[in-house]
Amino acid sequence: MNGIDKIKEQVIECGKELLQKGLIARTWGNVSARISEKEFVITPSGRGYDTLTLDDIVTVRIKDESYTGEIKPSSEKGIHAAVYAMHPEAKFIIHTHQNFATALSVQGEGSSGYDEGYRGILGDFVPCSAYALSGTKAIKANAIKEMKEHPKSWAFLLRNHGAVIFGTDKEDAMKKSLALEEVSQKRYFELTGIKPTKVSDPSKILEKETPEGAYVLIKTPFVKLLSAYGTQKRVYVDDEAQYLGNSVRCIGADKPKSHIYGAVRRYKAVYVEGKGAVVFGPNIQEADALRMVLEKGALCAYLALNTGVGKPVDFFSAIKEHRFYVNSYSKLKDQGK
Repeated sequence: MNGIDKIKEQVIECGKELLQKGLIARTWGNVSARISEKEFVITPSGRGYDTLTLDDIVTVRIKDESYTGEIKPSSEKGIHAAVYAMHPEAKFIIHTHQNFATALSVQGEGSSGYDEGYRGILGDFVPCSAYALSGTKAIKANAIKEMKEHPKSWAFLLRNHGAVIFGTDKEDAMKKSLALEEVSQKRYFELTGIKPTKVSDPSKILEKETPEGAYVLIKTPFVKLLSAYGTQKRVYVDDEAQYLGNSVRCIGADKPKSHIYGAVRRYKAVYVEGKGAVVFGPNIQEADALRMVLEKGALCAYLALNTGVGKPVDFFSAIKEHRFYVNSYSKLKDQGK
């Protein structure tokens, strides 16, 4: 195995680790590594991390973002190129949709309120860039603005989207990703006043597979807390918008099960007032992926609603995200493109 193939192997290994640690879900997020002063390799668009091969990893030029081969690189390649161009010390980049860092991103504020030990890992401040549609020139421009203003930061948040973390190698980038989630989780509980022990039990996820598809009944704490509002919920994170559009409906708990299941088949996800939520997919794997997205969305919405700080994904952006996902991105994983 040559040097570039070894680097590609590290990229694949990192993607699998991120899946295992819950820092990414399905095909979201991306990983890259610098291979020279002029090029980097990056994960492809819309392919599952668990099945990637060396041939799937795409080589991209830093200067103009052109790439080699027929496989399309991640839609966020522009952000990676910008990081490598602005930070010569960066050798490895991880873009995640990790839960608590993403939740903090909806507030649109950076973070510096963490212990000294974390400052040595992340830098003194983790900024947050303004919202823009994923995969656009605008989201790259917003990221560049924050990097210029905070040149010593090793991570930054993308509002209503996720986080970008870079390091001197794979291990360093992974260490920073985990550190960011730790400090974000601590800050989240400080802002909401909820103790971690109240939200750590995932055992109340109930699965049901039927001939027409699969249902997942979600009764985890933040989903139940959000369902108690009893009203239709705007979405606060763009991967939730991609799946569900601009909002998630809430159905009264007094409705018969047939009504609830009919609604979830139509809309893919509904909250049930005071009880939790139900999601639906063509199979248990797809339904479970939506379950993960809805749980993160609930985490984001609960923080914004209870602090009064944070905006949902704006209406038209949510519609655009959903249309693009349905018409293009969601098909890549199934088609192996």
